[in-house]
Amino acid sequence: MSTVFVDRESAYPNRYRVIPESGNPYYIILERDDEPVTPGTPLNAETFNGMRDEIDAALASKAPAGFGYGEYRSISHWNDEDGTQLEANLDSFFNSVDKLDKVYRFKLVDYPACEASGQGGFADIMCSDMSDGTPRDITIVYYALMGGVTIATKKKHAGVWYPWEYVNPTMQLGVEYRTTERYMGKPVYYKLFDFGFMPNATLKQIAHGLNEASYIAVDSSRSIIYLDNSRGGSLLPINENIQYLNLSDGCISIKCSVDLSEYHAYIFLKYTKITD
Repeated sequence: MSTVFVDRESAYPNRYRVIPESGNPYYIILERDDEPVTPGTPLNAETFNGMRDEIDAALASKAPAGFGYGEYRSISHWNDEDGTQLEANLDSFFNSVDKLDKVYRFKLVDYPACEASGQGGFADIMCSDMSDGTPRDITIVYYALMGGVTIATKKKHAGVWYPWEYVNPTMQLGVEYRTTERYMGKPVYYKLFDFGFMPNATLKQIAHGLNEASYIAVDSSRSIIYLDNSRGGSLLPINENIQYLNLSDGCISIKCSVDLSEYHAYIFLKYTKITD
């Protein structure tokens, strides 16, 4: 609800208390006597309330429910415990609408639509009407509240539903995330690997199992090492102690020139797939 402004009322209008440095405060009455050429707009409750009403009316005509997407609808549950019927439910709803002359916004609370859901959040679901009779495009933006905000998107284009894509995935260990990032025109996937303890002045390899990867790289800005008994860590350095970090033959390989076996490592991989 908008704030209602009220004028200030006092028992002694325009009275001010003057406190000299020497003490002995006293009161005076101040009256403006500047003979204005233009009186100007009065700063009072009537003026501010009028401005508020104009703003509320303008927002109401442009964005019903105040969201900027047109009509607002709320859906709390669709009898779909694991989220597998989300596409069918949306198709059924939008196919029942004769004409979309605006973009709709829906709110789904704790809807299990993707890996990040079920933690509290909501989704904007926008559908655009195709004037040429082709299937309607649907775009879902899911906001999951998980100690922050994790954003995932999903879309239907030209009658085809596409997988969930993450803007800022939660990066749980061993989970593959298809993201909104693109490389050479293909979706970029993220996956975080537990490399275990670093080697003792030798070479260590672990299999990453990404057999469908085409372009693959280590993101050194998000790969870390830390002492196993410490909560602190640092980015994985490539220096005289860690001679190289390599990806070959389906493995993550790290070679050390000194004993770093007290350190634990997590390796962040980014890759595209030959199947996309």
